[in-house]
Amino acid sequence: MRITKLDGLRGVFSLMVAFFHYSDKLIPDYIYNFFFLRQSYTFVDFFFVLSGFVIAYNYSNFSSLKDLIIFFKKRFIRLYPLLFYSVIVCCLFDIIANNFFIKYVYNPITNDIILFKTLDSLLLLNSTPVLGNGMGMNEPSWSISAEMISYLIFGIISFIFYKKNKIISALVLVAISSVFLFVHGDIFKIGDYGFVRGILSFNLGFLVYVLTKLKFSFQSYNELFLPVFLTIIFFILNDNSKLLFQFIIPFYFAVSILILVKTNGLLTSFLNLNFIQFLGKISYSIYLNHLIVIIIVPRTFFDVFNQDKNEFNQIFVFIITYILLIFYSYFTHKFVEIKFGNYLRNIFLSK
Repeated sequence: MRITKLDGLRGVFSLMVAFFHYSDKLIPDYIYNFFFLRQSYTFVDFFFVLSGFVIAYNYSNFSSLKDLIIFFKKRFIRLYPLLFYSVIVCCLFDIIANNFFIKYVYNPITNDIILFKTLDSLLLLNSTPVLGNGMGMNEPSWSISAEMISYLIFGIISFIFYKKNKIISALVLVAISSVFLFVHGDIFKIGDYGFVRGILSFNLGFLVYVLTKLKFSFQSYNELFLPVFLTIIFFILNDNSKLLFQFIIPFYFAVSILILVKTNGLLTSFLNLNFIQFLGKISYSIYLNHLIVIIIVPRTFFDVFNQDKNEFNQIFVFIITYILLIFYSYFTHKFVEIKFGNYLRNIFLSK
């Protein structure tokens, strides 16, 4: 079962993450430095919280080892095909660019590093320190590694504590991951210990699911406070990155999902608009495709074709880049996520 308003929110936030990664050299300063865009990297934590909620919503218990294995197969088939595709595309792009178009590469790397980063991502280790502290090939893919680790922990705990209260386990994981991130001085870790960041937010999502089962509600107008509070939080975070304040972000996203699930107001109506739902449908593709698109399109226009970097051209290319990202993401959603995903389901999940 899907909660469509949350799909819509995932679509909007995936584009916001893509906006965050756009090069500061190719966009006017007043757009690049807009405080809301500068903090939009935190929407990755929303994805973790939402994932924990959705997984708990759809997979409450595993009564047998077979159920657990099926769960792992389903999650792997859902996430890995696009991950594999996007990582290989980025790998080939890096090899070609660094060997044949080196003058257009801002930060050249050698072939052995490219292949090492690719291996790190394909083995889903790029949110751990196992193969180093980088984010792997196609850098946003580190969060998919973190999510898969959260699935693994959730599945094992749900299997071991079948028909038992798993709230304590979730609270313990939230506490341990919070302490770890606090000691390391950064809640927004990526790469080496990014999986801990994922565990924190994923389990907050599980706790949100538990709370949604309780009989209470919010007024529909409470939805309108969510974007207001988020704007205030981002405005403050833009000038104050103290660790204690960082911890507000994942908890804010948890509360936001709880309120949205319990209400049906104007924000819900917006998130259920056809275009927003379309973005939600292709949000995973937007997220994993955006880095290569926002590199190729602007740099081709400005560096290869040597166009002037005036304000009009920068804004024009910025808009075109994201239009192309949406079209490309629709393509990969349809042919990689759906068609190839269905092919794998027929092989590994058919009875």
